[in-house]
Amino acid sequence: VEPVPPACRTVGDYLDLLQSEPRTPWVMNEVPTPTSLRARIQLPEHFAPPSGHPAPEHYLRSFAHLHNAGSATDLHFDSDGRQVFMLQVFGRKRYILFPPSAGPKLHPVANYGAALLARFPEEEKLAFLRFAGAWDCVLEPGETLLMPAFVWHHVEYLDLSLSVNFRLADHGGMARYLLRHLHWDVYSQNVTAA
Repeated sequence: VEPVPPACRTVGDYLDLLQSEPRTPWVMNEVPTPTSLRARIQLPEHFAPPSGHPAPEHYLRSFAHLHNAGSATDLHFDSDGRQVFMLQVFGRKRYILFPPSAGPKLHPVANYGAALLARFPEEEKLAFLRFAGAWDCVLEPGETLLMPAFVWHHVEYLDLSLSVNFRLADHGGMARYLLRHLHWDVYSQNVTAA
């Protein structure tokens, strides 16, 4: 994944880039969700911070992801310790999630897997997913996927797609503390996921 070039300051700029370069590797990844878009999404009440949360303004974060068809986000786990709800706005994305116990099979370096699934032929990819016990799904417009904190995941963009994530903070930060003070490997990832 390559973030958008400096010349792409808006979604319109990015769409213009796709018109001229449909196979561009540039993507708009983890851009703060525009207020106008965020206002159109009604969240359930339980997304509110629990009473007594030390920093309620940081409890819920939201980012938008706009990718062209054919791009992918390589295998990794997010190190921020947040539960992630991914809402698909338009286009389709393929999500492959791996249980924490699959870590050794992914040949990780820190929080990235060395198995570059986007480069696997589909038949070999499916065999690897069975071997590692992965869950494979396609997220359609209007659907939402829950990704537990520290879960390994790989994403393929089947169409030009826009999704918005909502990242809920953990309750106490112990997992983030451990990751700041431990070497990132499959063992620390399993501890933090648990």
